[in-house]
Amino acid sequence: MRRNLFLRIVKGVMNQDSFFQSNHNATGRSSLSPLQKCTAAIRMLAYDVAADVVDEYLRIGTLNDINVLDRSPVFHEVLEGKAPKVRFSVN
Repeated sequence: MRRNLFLRIVKGVMNQDSFFQSNHNATGRSSLSPLQKCTAAIRMLAYDVAADVVDEYLRIGTLNDINVLDRSPVFHEVLEGKAPKVRFSVN
């Protein structure tokens, strides 16, 4: 597909659906770019595959345990030794 056609599609999709617009999540991190989202959607439609098939190709990644920990500000604080003290007992 030619670049100018792809960019017209991206612009049109962004105008119709807010999902394809760039935004930030609750932690303040940027979401995927509109280009990444549109590329994934087009590849899923073209090859009739699920989202997890195109995630590595587009470097989207999934939210497995490692990725969730990497995104968590709590985990970064634990690594820096800033975690709150917790009292617990074992039976």
